[in-house]
Amino acid sequence: MIQFLAKKTALYLANDSDDVADVEVIEYGYYLLYQEWFVRILALLVALPLGLFFYVLASIITFSLIRKYAMGAHAKYPIVCKIITLTVWFGPAVLAGVFAFSFPWIVYVGLYIFGFVLLMLYAPAETDVKKVRDAQERMRLKKEAILWLSLLFFLAVVFHERAPTISLVITTVAVMACCMVHPWVYWANGFDPVTREVRV
Repeated sequence: MIQFLAKKTALYLANDSDDVADVEVIEYGYYLLYQEWFVRILALLVALPLGLFFYVLASIITFSLIRKYAMGAHAKYPIVCKIITLTVWFGPAVLAGVFAFSFPWIVYVGLYIFGFVLLMLYAPAETDVKKVRDAQERMRLKKEAILWLSLLFFLAVVFHERAPTISLVITTVAVMACCMVHPWVYWANGFDPVTREVRV
């Protein structure tokens, strides 16, 4: 179904182009986009009967916002990427839902500083197939990643008293997203930690 929608979208958008390569590039781009949204919607549908809907929603939003700008390790195989993503979405949500505890203030400060340092040192992270070549673009992405980290931690502090489990999810997922930029995570996902090229 996703492939069908991507193909229809590509044909519609490239109706003036006779170049088959143009259609294939557009189709592949929309296939990835539709697949990403399909997985998110499916995750929320699974979370709903488990009573984890708002926790998983908070995970998805938090992870997506930081990853969009900080980028970070991409798995060598698509299935590994999906497993890691679902673990990040559901792991903190399940823990927060089961144990229902909140962090003391000093932990918020420590986690924020940890995430901030990771983004300052390594964001935006990249791979050999998705490079950030322009220095200004690199600085813009770094600043926006740090801005979103700061805003998300501010929200976590705001929710600390009224919704401690949501607060826990936001902070945990935000730090996990920041960890994705570290060279060790690249190594674990099958990339050379320095060149960001796939290890053979």
